Amino acid sequence: MSLRSWAIRGLILTGVAAVAGLGWVASTWVSPERVRAQVVAHLSEQFAGAEVHVGSAHMRIFGGIAVRDVRITLPGAAAPFLSVPSGVLYHDKEQVNRGRMVIKKVELDHPEFRLERGPDGRWNVGEMLGTTPPDRPLPTLVVRRATVRVTDQGPDPLPAVTLTDADVTLLNDPLPILAVQVKAVATAYGPVNVRARMNRVSGGLSVALEMPDFPAAEAAADAARRFAPDLAPHVAGLSASASVTADLTYTPGAAKPWQHDVRLDLRDAKFTHPDLPHSVEKLSASVRVADGRARVENATAVVNGAKVTLSLETRAGREAVAVAHKPDAPRPDDAALRKLEDHLQRAEVAVAGVAIDDELFKQLPESAKKARRACRSA
Repeated sequence: MSLRSWAIRGLILTGVAAVAGLGWVASTWVSPERVRAQVVAHLSEQFAGAEVHVGSAHMRIFGGIAVRDVRITLPGAAAPFLSVPSGVLYHDKEQVNRGRMVIKKVELDHPEFRLERGPDGRWNVGEMLGTTPPDRPLPTLVVRRATVRVTDQGPDPLPAVTLTDADVTLLNDPLPILAVQVKAVATAYGPVNVRARMNRVSGGLSVALEMPDFPAAEAAADAARRFAPDLAPHVAGLSASASVTADLTYTPGAAKPWQHDVRLDLRDAKFTHPDLPHSVEKLSASVRVADGRARVENATAVVNGAKVTLSLETRAGREAVAVAHKPDAPRPDDAALRKLEDHLQRAEVAVAGVAIDDELFKQLPESAKKARRACRSA
């Protein structure tokens, strides 16, 4: 047999062996069932004790593992913590060749998260961090058009809220800091933008929140019903919109772990009350609340043609208590004014353009009416 024939036969045998080898690799490492099993094992490791379901998983030609119908149910939970119709897991190919699944980036489309705080005050979101040591990076997370349902069953629970059309990114910036950005729409509260940074070693947290179209009237009414029921009827006549920005920080071990700085810009507001002869129109104000002290600046309004300006500053919580219990503190006779004095550090009110007419004197005490009659008869 000629050398040429042997060469051809050798090439054929080599090709058959290569195809067989590729078939073996596909059946063992790239087959959808094998890939799905690896994804299930990886998620089970990240969410210890959770029930993990993966409908399907397969290697993509251009990189990554495409997954569908992923559901993760945490221990003791009735509904999945995370449901994902479809997504892509970008893995370390070298580690896969060694039989290990190492995920570097995760992209999820239209997932649904359930964030819950239990009676013990702990959030199930802590499970997202898994058992990864803080000196090892977490996978970069990119979420598009998510739904996030937040339920609080802890002490002094917050109202339940649902975020829709949420775009989320989470990345290590740098180790051990996690940087999170969220852009979403909150039911009953409007658009929400959040930027947060968490230190995985110390547990410290900083959050910047922006709500450009906050329904101030509805929020005030809800807060009054929850925390000050006696005040609720008095804020029912408020209609307003506002923009809100807030900076929150959490420092474990500090005397006051939580610090807050909230700023509210009220605009186009109106207030009516049965005890007021006229409605308060064109109400606008800048309000800042920082660590228990509130400050109102540039507050203006129009009442029956008169322009009213107001600025005030409250005492901090402890200062208000000290004033309230001071035995020799001067006390107005009126109970409402006495409570107001206990909480106000400064208040300045100016009124211009008041019409001195019969309509005004109808609202004044009887002594003022007598004085007016005396002046007319003089």
